[in-house]
Amino acid sequence: MPAAKKYPVHLDMGISKEMQADLNIVAAKRNVPVAELVRNLLAASLTDDAANAALVAVRQAVRTEIRQELKRVENRLASLGSKANIAAGTAEFLLQDVLENARSSGTSPEERKRVACMLHDEARKKAINLLKQPIPEDGSN
Repeated sequence: MPAAKKYPVHLDMGISKEMQADLNIVAAKRNVPVAELVRNLLAASLTDDAANAALVAVRQAVRTEIRQELKRVENRLASLGSKANIAAGTAEFLLQDVLENARSSGTSPEERKRVACMLHDEARKKAINLLKQPIPEDGSN
């Protein structure tokens, strides 16, 4: 098939003598005409550009998904940390009250259970209130 029918568009452009010499060398090494080498180089460059554009879109989509997933994990960890802090604060205040009230052990088991539940609830409220307090800028308690 004649080249004019296979490639109906003619591209006329100027290049430097050095570039022409380089094209001639590469074409000779590959054993192809310079025109075919230039067509192949142009096709490869266009394919690379299209692949790079697609890669940019894929990267952006992956980044967005990762950010969304990390936000869910971050929120879950914050929730777990908050619950752990409440539990630790409750235990701290409960222990303080138990130690303070250890002297009054001459009561019935039911009364001790009632007092223990009441102390737990009060200690939990104190722990939650403690967590609601702002954290000082210097990190001290």
